[in-house]
Amino acid sequence: MHDVLTHIHGCLVGLTIGDAMGAATEDLTPFQIRSTFGVVKDPLSVEITDDTLLNFLVAEALIESQANVTHQIIVKALLKGAECPRLGSSTKASILRLQKEPETVSTTGSTNGAAMRAFPIGLCTPYEPELILEKTVTSSLVTHGTSSAISAAVAVACAASAAIEGFSVDQIIEAAFEGAEMGENFGTKSGKSVAFRIKLADELVRSQKEPWEIQKILYREIGVSALSWESIPSALAIFSACRGDIKKALMITANSGGDTDTLGCIAGGLCGAKNGINSIPNRWKRFVARLEPKIPSSNILKVAEDLTSLRTKLYSEIKPFY
Repeated sequence: MHDVLTHIHGCLVGLTIGDAMGAATEDLTPFQIRSTFGVVKDPLSVEITDDTLLNFLVAEALIESQANVTHQIIVKALLKGAECPRLGSSTKASILRLQKEPETVSTTGSTNGAAMRAFPIGLCTPYEPELILEKTVTSSLVTHGTSSAISAAVAVACAASAAIEGFSVDQIIEAAFEGAEMGENFGTKSGKSVAFRIKLADELVRSQKEPWEIQKILYREIGVSALSWESIPSALAIFSACRGDIKKALMITANSGGDTDTLGCIAGGLCGAKNGINSIPNRWKRFVARLEPKIPSSNILKVAEDLTSLRTKLYSEIKPFY
């Protein structure tokens, strides 16, 4: 196996910079972004959103519990983020519910809030789809109880684990598709098939080399809103079309319009997971260092080291002769 720490560290830094680049352009149209900022190529302010915050809160919870994902553990982690001013609508409503009734599970929520915080599960869990499925469904149901939201979350967790395992870009997309298919069997049925739209989005832009063509096709044909069946397939397609090139991928996500911070979080996290910390430009790594005080534990490398140790431990338990 290659250097797992390098790739987990790359994922955490990649999702953080992707979130930061999209923070200022969230909910704008591509035209509004261009008119206001020009072409966004770097973060516009020292800012993160709930995408980064909740990923690190969940990561800390998994490290503390040795990846024992339970409803109570995820609830405790999410309640720590209750004061975040940029919580998504479904997550915010769920946190208000959980503050009063912490044992309840969600039966609603079709947005991408469960998917964008699914990275830590994939990072600490060896690529065993059924195990990833079990952990991700439990985590998702705390706030997002629909088949589309759960499907998107399992897709992200499986893709992240596959990337850490050293899979190719095409294999990572296939892992996301298979995870999405499994996830569709859980929760309240709602929305469009995330699995189908992962394949569709990938086919639409796979052969495109021009960033603006990728952006336009996904904006028009798949969508870039916070709905699970739009943003998650689009982010995966951007990762695929850019072949894991984080600079190209995040230029597209930051200028795409819609849910730019989550698009950047997903695409940036996967690019970093695939190609490692050394693939991220130094200026972005320096910028993320400025963001660290805003992140739980304020030490991304330490979180990466702890997730690496946890993944190694789980690997020895699942595959003792590895």
